[in-house]
Amino acid sequence: MNLVFLKSIFLSSIRESEVMFWFFLFPVLLLTILCVIFTNMGTEGIHFTAAVLDQGGNGVGSTIVRQIFDEISAEKEGHTSLFSILPVKTREEGERFLKEQRVHIFIEIPEDFDPKFSQILFFSRFVGTKAQAPSIFIHQVKVRDASSLATEIMKQILTMINGEAAKRMGVTLPSVTVEAKTVGAVQTFSMADFMFVGVVLMSFLSAGFFGLASDITTYKSEHIYKRIFATPARTRDFFFGELITILCMCAISFTLLYLYASVVFHISLDIFKPGALIYVLLACVTSIAFGLFLGSVCKTPNRAAAFGNFLFFPMQFLGGLYFPVFNLSPWVDWFIKINPVTYLAAGIRQEMGLLSSPFKPYLHYTVPLVWVSVLIGLAFLFFRRRGEEA
Repeated sequence: MNLVFLKSIFLSSIRESEVMFWFFLFPVLLLTILCVIFTNMGTEGIHFTAAVLDQGGNGVGSTIVRQIFDEISAEKEGHTSLFSILPVKTREEGERFLKEQRVHIFIEIPEDFDPKFSQILFFSRFVGTKAQAPSIFIHQVKVRDASSLATEIMKQILTMINGEAAKRMGVTLPSVTVEAKTVGAVQTFSMADFMFVGVVLMSFLSAGFFGLASDITTYKSEHIYKRIFATPARTRDFFFGELITILCMCAISFTLLYLYASVVFHISLDIFKPGALIYVLLACVTSIAFGLFLGSVCKTPNRAAAFGNFLFFPMQFLGGLYFPVFNLSPWVDWFIKINPVTYLAAGIRQEMGLLSSPFKPYLHYTVPLVWVSVLIGLAFLFFRRRGEEA
């Protein structure tokens, strides 16, 4: 590789004011804005969704529980219900909905709930002794603030079971046990940690979509490649110099953003785990693949910018960079599932110990790699067809 090319390309890129702003300063500003907004949001109009697995039968206890659920999920005039109840058929389905963030909590009424409830009714009314209280299980994800809050609210609501039974039977019952079970890792969730991953991936994508694609189309439109053909230098050196420059810019942006987030927002992500670094590198490679593709199919920088924006914003906002995207309309769900950014964001957050991913582990790598392979193959096909071999 010709180091002269690499040095000149890198220095010329760093000196551009647009590069300094969009690749280094803008990610810092965006992280600041997102953290300030989302970490100070109130809970007005709060609403939760609960998956319920009812195995209790049709006894007194289960009937009371269903009436409570009906009451808290009923929409009254001018007021939104506190909970939406989503029935599920199996425990696996409920836990899957919870991991995929379709629901905030998963409530499990076990098969022995009604028999135990009837037992304590009998012993309390006719024998006067206490029997073992029945249990209701609430599954939650403690790294999600909404899940923990929904759990605490539901615990208080389910204490109504004892009051209802006391009114109906005229007896005092031992409290129904409401046990909270954790699904996923137990740690303190930080919105700054969540947003840091999203902004890092956004800055990487910007480097490929707008940095690399713009450079390639500029060289094409100004016939720089043809001038290089007339010199002893090889186009390949010039081309690889561009790729290494993009990787260096991603590394600098990542480092600056991490230092800023650590000092200002006190992020606690384990970013130096080998698995996390592999995802970071894969995100860079994915960005480069899109940049090569855009540079190969577009003839001018303006076309590359227009086409890049057309792809960049849907991939960014429907990739889970700034908010969960696992419970949206079927009209956009197909795009979420084929979007490589979705798997990169979910994978890197899981590897850094922030959130559990709803996808199978192999998809975190295979979906982005399929995109990389296809895009790079198409890019070189277009370059060769137009006589612009790299």
